[in-house]
Amino acid sequence: MRIGMILDANFPPDPRVENEAISLLNHGHEVFLFCLKYSSEPASEVINKIQVKRYLSNRFEYKLSALAYTIPLYSFLMKLKITKFLKANQIEALHIHDMRIAQAVFNANKKRHLPVVLDLHDNMPEVMKLYPHLQKFLGSILFRQKNGKSKKKSLF
Repeated sequence: MRIGMILDANFPPDPRVENEAISLLNHGHEVFLFCLKYSSEPASEVINKIQVKRYLSNRFEYKLSALAYTIPLYSFLMKLKITKFLKANQIEALHIHDMRIAQAVFNANKKRHLPVVLDLHDNMPEVMKLYPHLQKFLGSILFRQKNGKSKKKSLF
């Protein structure tokens, strides 16, 4: 099976993602990892048999990700990238690593109806309270922890 793992961060390093990808590879699957890049890293490379596909992002999208539960613009921007990833790699199943990008994946998958695993490693609404740009005045107004908690409930 061609499994698309979705990560809304750089790769490497991320041992949790790498370990899960290697486990899937050891069970005979092909793993294509969607991740973001912020510099001149290669758009595509193979790392430990994981087919890493990097999509260019920027500081604006990074900051916007903190508002993913409040403003749907981040999900819209990521959906465009994820849709290209799914088509280009003929993905057959999805494994989502973080709640921030989950809505974008669900939106990109609406017409495909691929099986999805939502693997929430962290309690993101709690973690996001520690983001420096959310502790500033504007960030603290725009980010509401309750929005993240209600989004998490709505995904299930």
